[in-house]
Amino acid sequence: GKGPDGDTVLPAQLFHFQNVQPRAIGEYKKKNAALFSKLRLPSSKDVKLKVFQGEERLKFLHIVKTGGESLERYVWNSPTGPHMDYAHCRRVAVANLTASLSAIPTMPCWALASTIGVLLCGLNCECCACDLYRPGGFHGTLLRSPRSHTLSVFSHGHQAHHTTWKRIAFDPPLYVAEGFLRGAERLCGHSGTGGDSDWRVALEENLKASLSMWPPGANKAVEDGVQVISLRNTQSHSLTCGKSSLGSAGQHFRVLPTVDVLEPSLEEALAALHRMEWIGITDLFHPSLCLLHYQADRTLPVEDCDCRHPRHHVNDLTAKPLGHWMERRTTKRSIKDLSPGVIDLLDAHTTVDSKLFAAALRLVLGRLQRVEELTGASILKCIDWQKLKRTTDYIPGLWSGGSQSLLLNSL
Repeated sequence: GKGPDGDTVLPAQLFHFQNVQPRAIGEYKKKNAALFSKLRLPSSKDVKLKVFQGEERLKFLHIVKTGGESLERYVWNSPTGPHMDYAHCRRVAVANLTASLSAIPTMPCWALASTIGVLLCGLNCECCACDLYRPGGFHGTLLRSPRSHTLSVFSHGHQAHHTTWKRIAFDPPLYVAEGFLRGAERLCGHSGTGGDSDWRVALEENLKASLSMWPPGANKAVEDGVQVISLRNTQSHSLTCGKSSLGSAGQHFRVLPTVDVLEPSLEEALAALHRMEWIGITDLFHPSLCLLHYQADRTLPVEDCDCRHPRHHVNDLTAKPLGHWMERRTTKRSIKDLSPGVIDLLDAHTTVDSKLFAAALRLVLGRLQRVEELTGASILKCIDWQKLKRTTDYIPGLWSGGSQSLLLNSL
């Protein structure tokens, strides 16, 4: 789950912090402006921007741990829209109730996995993209930078194995849901997030165990069975899995060795990405909401989205931006707490997700630039480019060294 936190995201009140000297703020703004001036943003001429008139509800694909609940909460509380089509998620869940019966070898494992998949898809839109998509509608999803996303998925699952009474009391429904997932792990014989109570030790052990089985080779075959909360390219998997068409068990499960490969096809993931009319980036949550507003009904909340509006940069906690998020249900873990070796293991699990995220970020930036052209608003300038670069510059070719890199010259 997600909720407000100004320290972990890129909020609208950029450059305005409590207890920060004006000189330091000014220097930060200068550096940010200097970085922005050297960006090579995607050409808006090549951008496909589908815009609706407020008549279509968003069919949202909620990829777990990308900030989907914050988006849902914002949309739910927004008096003027955009609105979500939750009924579509329920229809998809029920229609695929028995779709993966033949794919999973043991009936108890299938029964619980299918139940979990139906509940999470129907109640929280955590479905497979192949099942959710219907030509002609208004579809969308959020993607998150791969390192942060993989660590968040692991941290959530690990704390489910080592929970506390305080955490249970804070969110009893979550405890029940996690109990179902732990039951699926026992019945299916796999856990991607369990292990030692020390999360660093457990993370390293799980990552090494996962890499030991992939890629398959002459002396190493992928075992038949079902993986529960695999850490391998989870966002790409969500965009390429399908219960009805492929025999998948759902977003949270991998049926191996053939149905849900641990390294999904990048081409298929990109095709699914481009079928989505709206794409948001968790690391650019607030600008993504501005983009959603414009695509939903051709309106733009100028006070919250235009950098030049006199009330855009405020330090008043009662004047919040459209939305931002934090790790709310799990203790926040930081990449900074990991050794270089473990970070390398993380990156080995997101080889497809990294390329997918880079493509999604370029797509969103191009669409935001197109919205600026159509509305005259200034949206991109007040993004915290320094933080975005600092947290994503590990992705090959994203910032430098590639034909589509965001920087004209390596900094």
